[in-house]
Amino acid sequence: MEKYVINDSIFLFQLICAGLCGTALGVERQSRMKSAGVRTHFIVSVASALMMIVSKYGFLDVISIEGASVDISRVAAGIISGIGILGGGLIFISKQGLVRGMTTAAGIWMTVGIGMAIGARMYVLGFEGTILILLMQCLFHRKLEILKDPLRAKVMFSIGDRKEDVETVVHKLEAMGIEVSMIKVERKGDKNFQMKCETVLPRNMERGNFTKRIVGIENLLSYEV
Repeated sequence: MEKYVINDSIFLFQLICAGLCGTALGVERQSRMKSAGVRTHFIVSVASALMMIVSKYGFLDVISIEGASVDISRVAAGIISGIGILGGGLIFISKQGLVRGMTTAAGIWMTVGIGMAIGARMYVLGFEGTILILLMQCLFHRKLEILKDPLRAKVMFSIGDRKEDVETVVHKLEAMGIEVSMIKVERKGDKNFQMKCETVLPRNMERGNFTKRIVGIENLLSYEV
């Protein structure tokens, strides 16, 4: 009886350690207004640790039976494949065509790995993984110029019925260092057309600077950054 009490205490300690690691990762994600926060990471980490404990120790009574064949690694493999459902639900594509939620989904996957490591009593590895992820997230979320994503903008112009008018607008944008990624021209009358284009701003161009430059272009109808 005393042996089982000791084991249960160790198991509880493992679940608490996994929960603390998951909470640390969740706090970082929630502080950045991400969909998966403290509760999600806590539950995922504790659940994966619990499943890992079951995978290691839940079949000891069956193994002792003569002729029984048990693969104790099957539960651990199921954890990794099963978490894909939760991770996939965090990834979506915005109206601008940008993929969102990749980092959060990867963080959930990493949380599973941390929980499994602690569930396997590899405490140092689990804590090292937690610290490494937190350091990486803090470092890469700093506004470093080399890591800064360029701003994107949708711009609409009123142009004439000549092909040269489209080229003129494109040349003006490119002269500012703005990349034109997509152009759509729609007829708005006998000789009037509207040109819509998606642009990518240079990394060093801020919103205010873009506004000052774009308003100087003739026949500008609207823009959205």
